[in-house]
Amino acid sequence: MSFSSMPTSPDCVVFAILNHIPFDNILINTYSPGAQSRHSYIRWKGVSPLFSSSTNPIFYNGLFYCLGLQGNLGVYNVSENTWNVLKERKPLQLPI
Repeated sequence: MSFSSMPTSPDCVVFAILNHIPFDNILINTYSPGAQSRHSYIRWKGVSPLFSSSTNPIFYNGLFYCLGLQGNLGVYNVSENTWNVLKERKPLQLPI
């Protein structure tokens, strides 16, 4: 579970992700208290690739990013109510 901004902010979005073993089921709920709106993204038996969230999501630029147990990254787009698991993992390149 995570927040897009301070919970008292009128544009705050509350994000919750839940998935069940064998990790091909996913439920995402968002709630915006300021707009009094609620959205759900549900995908049962068919999430591909399999995804299991390992940490609290991070919100950046309209997207919630969720790190998976396998090192993959799930991305939820708030405005489009869409979920995507990035397929390619690229190593972090630090400047020397």
